[in-house]
Amino acid sequence: MDSTEAQAQQEVAQVVRIVDKLAGLPSRWGGRVELMPKPDYKGAKAFSCLIFPDAAIVDQDKRWMTLIHEALHYVSVGFARNDY
Repeated sequence: MDSTEAQAQQEVAQVVRIVDKLAGLPSRWGGRVELMPKPDYKGAKAFSCLIFPDAAIVDQDKRWMTLIHEALHYVSVGFARNDY
């Protein structure tokens, strides 16, 4: 894991702790972040409990909106894989 990915993982962990506390629900986040080069999205949540942010935004302030959005998925009502 490079330093940018490690930083993103630490930031997601911070966001997840805050979201958990505010929601009063436990997060199902698996604790891992994998940066994606040139995806057609800003961030994604996988059923495998990974967060996939766009590598191009992780050093920009707008990353926080994406990280918060993805963290919220982990405290929302779950869906079965077939519903996805």
